[in-house]
Amino acid sequence: MTTYLLAIGTRKGLFVATSSDRRTWAVERAPLGSLAVYAVGIDARRATPRLLASSFSKHWGPSVAHSDDLGKSWQEPEHAPVRYPEWTEAALKRVWQLQPGLQSEPDVVWAGAEPGALFRSDDGGVSFKLVEGLWNHPQRAKWDPGNGGLCLHTVIPHPTDPRRMTVAVSTGGVYQTADAGASWA
Repeated sequence: MTTYLLAIGTRKGLFVATSSDRRTWAVERAPLGSLAVYAVGIDARRATPRLLASSFSKHWGPSVAHSDDLGKSWQEPEHAPVRYPEWTEAALKRVWQLQPGLQSEPDVVWAGAEPGALFRSDDGGVSFKLVEGLWNHPQRAKWDPGNGGLCLHTVIPHPTDPRRMTVAVSTGGVYQTADAGASWA
């Protein structure tokens, strides 16, 4: 039997809905407390989908947690999984997008962040590393936060070629790579 899954991130937490017929849904609050959830990724490349949630705590700040049991329990990291290297002199405000990679790259997960940056995980979303090719793009100096901030809000991997991707940065524009993120146009 097929189970349909819907994850709903809100300012008051995460809700996970499941259905076998897409007409009736069972909705449960995920045990993440009352953290604001800004992005949810559903990684269906595993036998049981991995849920990824970008949360924000006024006390602890932003983080990314994951669940391998459809949201019943969550693994939260001891250290921030998405963080800017010191040389950037930037600090993470939020993760706005969580996007699993291609089927051919089963542990790759992408994170779009504020201030405008792209991060890559090679361990299923447990830890992330800054994609320096986009961070060092010459037009970056012209990116200026708008009313919604300066966030990378859209990540669209090419459907078959892991070297190609399109991203969108609020007030920065749309960028594409054809060399796995080394350069962007």
